[in-house]
Amino acid sequence: MPEKQYYVPNMPEDESHTGFRGFLDRLRGVAGVHNVTVDQANKNVTVHVHDEGYIPNVDQVIMEYGQLPGFTGQV
Repeated sequence: MPEKQYYVPNMPEDESHTGFRGFLDRLRGVAGVHNVTVDQANKNVTVHVHDEGYIPNVDQVIMEYGQLPGFTGQV
């Protein structure tokens, strides 16, 4: 199963942060996403997809996350 890892420098320390939780829910809701795992220590989010053709949809959600109010840094 293909996966892609994203470095999220603006990841909040608390995974229950409303904006971050919404971001994870949104990733999990993208068509073709099988699983999403979070590595808080390294600020990585790994998205597991059924087929690599779904990666562009995931990339779009990742880019939008970097533009949420209250967050700084690039995704």
